[in-house]
Amino acid sequence: MHFGRSALLCLSLAFGVAGQSSISNSFLEQKAAQQNLRNHRNHAQSDAADSLVEDSECAYPAPFSPNNMYDALARDSCFSGPELDMLNIEAAAFRLITASARMVYQGGPEGIGTSAGRKWCFGSRKTDGRPYLWGNFKVHVVTLLDLIEQLQLLPDECQTRHQPLRDILLPDRDTSGITFEYVTGVEVDPDSPPLGWWEDVFLPVAAEAFSCGFTDDDAVIPTSPPLSRDIRDLFEESATIQQVWRLIRGYIHSPQKQRENNNRQQDFDVSLYIPFLKTAPARIYLGEEPRPDGETRGAMRTGFPTYQGHVVWFLWHTIAARVADIETRCDGVDLAMTLSTVKTLVGYFGLTHPCPYCRYHLMTRVSRNDADWRRLSGDHKVTLNGEKWSESAAYPLEYLYAGANLREKLESIVDGDSLMLFFWKVHNAVTASVSLSSECKTEEIFGGLDFGCEDRGHEGNFAYKEGSSDERKLSSRNLGRAWPTATRYSFWLKSAEGFGDARDSMADAHTKLNNLDAEYSIRMNFMTQDLSRDVESELMQAISDLDRAILGTNLLFSEYELHTEPSCEAYDETMGSFDPLDVPMPLLEDGNFPLEPSDACLATDDGIEPLNGHQARDYAACLSGKYMTSKFLQGPPCMGAHGPQGPSLGLAVILARSLESCEGGRVEHGSVFGRNIMTVHTQAGLVGGRGEDVHAEPDGLRCGFAKIGPCWLIMCEVKASLIHISSRQAGSILVLVGLRPQTPN
Repeated sequence: MHFGRSALLCLSLAFGVAGQSSISNSFLEQKAAQQNLRNHRNHAQSDAADSLVEDSECAYPAPFSPNNMYDALARDSCFSGPELDMLNIEAAAFRLITASARMVYQGGPEGIGTSAGRKWCFGSRKTDGRPYLWGNFKVHVVTLLDLIEQLQLLPDECQTRHQPLRDILLPDRDTSGITFEYVTGVEVDPDSPPLGWWEDVFLPVAAEAFSCGFTDDDAVIPTSPPLSRDIRDLFEESATIQQVWRLIRGYIHSPQKQRENNNRQQDFDVSLYIPFLKTAPARIYLGEEPRPDGETRGAMRTGFPTYQGHVVWFLWHTIAARVADIETRCDGVDLAMTLSTVKTLVGYFGLTHPCPYCRYHLMTRVSRNDADWRRLSGDHKVTLNGEKWSESAAYPLEYLYAGANLREKLESIVDGDSLMLFFWKVHNAVTASVSLSSECKTEEIFGGLDFGCEDRGHEGNFAYKEGSSDERKLSSRNLGRAWPTATRYSFWLKSAEGFGDARDSMADAHTKLNNLDAEYSIRMNFMTQDLSRDVESELMQAISDLDRAILGTNLLFSEYELHTEPSCEAYDETMGSFDPLDVPMPLLEDGNFPLEPSDACLATDDGIEPLNGHQARDYAACLSGKYMTSKFLQGPPCMGAHGPQGPSLGLAVILARSLESCEGGRVEHGSVFGRNIMTVHTQAGLVGGRGEDVHAEPDGLRCGFAKIGPCWLIMCEVKASLIHISSRQAGSILVLVGLRPQTPN
């Protein structure tokens, strides 16, 4: 039991990580399970596993869980709670690392045929896209191992198993050559290892590293459920395959596997998911050897959201809960170095996410509030009344206002609670903008205005379309946020009481945010929205209330807490000798990941058109200062040849001797709209801002027009040096851009 959390938070009586709870229904069942545990499980191969087996009731997987890491069909086995923790952590880490490893190998120079030097844009292979870099992979893996050690996610004796993996990746923690230019670069890494190294060295070492919970029973050929076809003949003779089976079988026989596409639900080869195995079909699935029909084309599923998505979220939420646990238990603990390690993990995960489209989605859209959506090529998912639109219209308000870029969002992490909030907000933002969650579930459609999917604002027809699939309504945006109050989660939490309590606690703030969004179309026009100070104050207060409410439910902790308590003494000892990796954060000056690297990855016909004398219009955009930390400033969504149209305010007309705003002010030193501003000159016109340090470079602003249906959109590219403001002033900057017809391309 856990008694260390704040008295303000609910004490959870349920055991296990997300989705786990005991299903023993009587004292007799518990005693029988304990006897089964003593009689049938031999833990000779791992002292750590042996130490976890005590006379305690069995911990079983829940019937349905988003974080099902283990065999959901094996109800005849009895695990202690700590055993399940170990299996979950080891399986999740192994699956994430090996999946990323496959992408790194195929992004290197040694692949055969179509596998060599792969680069990606928006999830598709492009010769001038972004590769998966060997150095970035090494940093991500070692950083994850660092956090497992710091936070005691596995027993102490398991850490020695990780050292060989550290040694083959970053011996002596040597990061020379991993510079900012390398980390953010797009050139294929010539030092990426060949296939033989991945097969003979990496996979056996990685499997051994995460087999601390391996037992003699795991080396016995199971009868039910049976082994996968591709490993049956090799199982008894290969220790690596035995270890891999323990770590992968939970997915092979889980509800998550049955969420794959219909034509992929009934094939179970391990080699489809774990690369570099020495099985007959492994290299064929990897795309290194031809199929029976002579075609060479890979078929691996390492990046499938059903396989990889819940692994990532499980690890991140568990890390956050453990940080909060240590903070509460250990008086005066200094978390600064651990929080810095978490931020490094997030940064390098963004570069190495094993799902190419998911990597693009996180780096180029979600992490930057989708500020650059107009510039992106590839399938555009979100539309409004048939026209392309920003995904920010679907993200929860509390995520959008956590920061204008990833650096600002990460800077909000200062303790355990803020770390749990960060991952919760990111998770809900991603959930709001992916295929599996874009449409509300049946019960949610009938949920009414409180927690249902009814459109409050009547803003138009938001739709979601992926690839060649049929377009469907983006109805989930009407939820405001999904976890934990959407109806779908009533069976995912540990208890029905937890779901009801969450709704009760979060109702006021949740409803307030949804009503503000409906009244002012905040998310719909997020990039151009200029809220009054009173409305913005009301909005930020509602977000603060929501943060307190979700923390008050304790769900961000209780759903992911481990069965074993952290040791404050062990934490202090580990951190006292911890040597952080000397690596740069992979964020540009604008606080974001690098944008897609080439014209192949960016829009052409729907993107920015260079400004010239024929296209120029005498307009100016009045923009809120919250966009100054984004790379692109966007004017109001609709303007025509004769000025502003419809409800899109914030336009101004350039007169001969002055720039008059739509509210009657002028861009000049002094007062505009009753607000003191400073003005600076650029090649594209005047920029004004309120602040103590306002200056610009002449080439710091480049503007152009984008044709959006019947409307034109002013697009201005802003260099990081254009305007410098402090973070405390960011919410009060007024920017006015006057476009000149003679502006050079």
